[in-house]
Amino acid sequence: MEISPALTKWAKQAKGHLFLVDMGDGTLARLAEAGVDTGKIETFMFTHFHIDHSSEYTALSLDSWARGRKHLNLLGPPGVIALHEFLTAFYKEDMTYRKSIVGSLTWDGMISNVDIKELNGGESLVLNGVRITTAEVPHSIKTLAYRFDAGGQSIVVSGDLTYSDNLIALAQNADVLVIDAGLLIMQPPPLPIKFTPGTMNGKPSHCTWKEAATMAEKAKTKKLVLTHFSPGPVDKKATLREMGKIFSHEIIFGEDLVEVSPQPGHAAESVLTERERGITAFRPAPHGPTSH
Repeated sequence: MEISPALTKWAKQAKGHLFLVDMGDGTLARLAEAGVDTGKIETFMFTHFHIDHSSEYTALSLDSWARGRKHLNLLGPPGVIALHEFLTAFYKEDMTYRKSIVGSLTWDGMISNVDIKELNGGESLVLNGVRITTAEVPHSIKTLAYRFDAGGQSIVVSGDLTYSDNLIALAQNADVLVIDAGLLIMQPPPLPIKFTPGTMNGKPSHCTWKEAATMAEKAKTKKLVLTHFSPGPVDKKATLREMGKIFSHEIIFGEDLVEVSPQPGHAAESVLTERERGITAFRPAPHGPTSH
């Protein structure tokens, strides 16, 4: 699973298939760094259509098709059909040119052999042997959370949200919950920087560290991965200490190129050095949370 707190993307591999959830700026570059062949990604999914979650769909979809994708599954809230139709209409001349110089390219996976599903939350479907369940979660626009179940393991991706009973129900006993944790405990900024979190109806549109920990604990998830941090330096020690008082299992800070396994006892791995990563995870002592 590929996780980026800044660029908002996740790739999950199950049963030999890749599922890419959200495609913000930098996703294509990070996938290249991770050694992922985009031609093998046939399922693209959106939690919602804010630009930081969708801006690289055009580049990724075209790149994946040009590298040999023959089938496309595209899932997201209402609007996903219009997005793909815009891509294929606006870039038709570009795609025709690329098709002419790459003899093996056909329209399959871009114009034909394409399956698009617009979702509203509450759906359950199976793709490539993986059960995908959805729930609508509260944000400033229509937003979905996704649960992936395969081989007795489960991963939930929350999308952007505030406190949500729907998410708690969706994430029950999940092995991994990847959650929007936009409002963490921050270090004092070195310069006077003002940042105002997004709001909906005058209320924050991202959950706090306390809400994230509470939802994870109520859902009885086994690992909690924090993503989508507010700009500025996060006080990781303070955040882990306070969240650990609520959530009694492993907490991981999502970073570029971090891989998180749903299997118990498997630590988060990264191509970054330990020094570059800094603090990435908190694992409670056998008798519950501690304050380190």
